[in-house]
Amino acid sequence: MSDSVTTTTTIQIPAKNLFIALLLTFFFGPLGLFYASIMGGLVMLGAYLVIAVIAALSFGIGTVLFFPAWIACMIWAAMACKGNTAFVKTETRTESTSAGSDTAD
Repeated sequence: MSDSVTTTTTIQIPAKNLFIALLLTFFFGPLGLFYASIMGGLVMLGAYLVIAVIAALSFGIGTVLFFPAWIACMIWAAMACKGNTAFVKTETRTESTSAGSDTAD
């Protein structure tokens, strides 16, 4: 005989706080963006590294690019928080167990 047990697990991940995301991004730039979006943080961190190289090669003139990138980080954080409204993950698992017959000798 085979018994089947179905288990459903629902995990609700709370939404990100917009104020905290903007505050972290304001003070830490792309590092603060990691709170709202990991991919966004990686992309903007790469952009900051490219801007740093441009600034070094242009003897500091390229540093004016840091301000628009900082604004872009804050906008990205706000958009990521608005898009992340209470993400819900549901997992269904079915386990089958077979009951063996015990025979007494």
